[in-house]
Amino acid sequence: MFKWLLVFPLVAFFDPFLLYWMWPRLNQPAQISLLIVYPILVTLLLKRRPIPEGDIVTKYVRVGVRVLAWYPGPISKIASFFLVINPIERSIAMWLNQRVQQYILRGINPSPAHTAKSSPADANLKPTRGRVID
Repeated sequence: MFKWLLVFPLVAFFDPFLLYWMWPRLNQPAQISLLIVYPILVTLLLKRRPIPEGDIVTKYVRVGVRVLAWYPGPISKIASFFLVINPIERSIAMWLNQRVQQYILRGINPSPAHTAKSSPADANLKPTRGRVID
């Protein structure tokens, strides 16, 4: 899963360069709408949407969408545009919520494959039944 985190620095590095290449080819209304109007509209839209009761993941997804909307560059703008769509936002939030729950439950109830294996030297130890033996 952590290998996908390498995508973020690559996008953060290439996105401003792509904007720099596109900037002279854009007219002034497009420049203003990309850098100012669109991020303001996304921020207002996401602040108006209610967060479902008991859902903590959606809040962090929306913070990420707002960061993508304000970051200068076309890749982040396109990603934020798709994440503003309500069904996509809900599906991402549900997926993240399931991943967090699996991570937490794996720590509470470890599977037998994750438990420590006993060594051959452990066969000679006596069971203590909760007592400390000196």
